[in-house]
Amino acid sequence: QKDNDDKVDKLLEASLVSINGQTLASGTSDFDPKQSNKLASSAKNKLHLQAQQAVELIDRIEKDGKKWTWTIQNVTSSQRKQNPPLPFITSSLQQEANRRLGLSVS
Repeated sequence: QKDNDDKVDKLLEASLVSINGQTLASGTSDFDPKQSNKLASSAKNKLHLQAQQAVELIDRIEKDGKKWTWTIQNVTSSQRKQNPPLPFITSSLQQEANRRLGLSVS
C-alpha cells in the first residue's frame, strides 16, 4: 500500500493466537470431530469464538486496533521453490492468446 508520502508500507500477515492471555481454539485438534461447533475435551481451557463474536472482534480491531499494543512473539520465514510453467504447445498458445488478447483462431 502507498500512503500520501509515496512510501511503500509492507503488509504483514499475522495470526491471532490469544486474547488477553487466553489461547484461541483453532484447527481440527481443538474441536470435537463429531460436533464441529464443540471444543474437544483437550481444549476446554481455550477460547472458542462463535461467528458473531468473531465478527465483532474484527470490527473492533478495524476500529480501534491502531491504538492497541500488539506483541510479536515469533517470526518465521521460509523459501519456496516454484517450478517454471511448462512451454506452450500450439493449441494452448492459441487458447491463451485468445484469452489474453482477444485474438481469434484462423
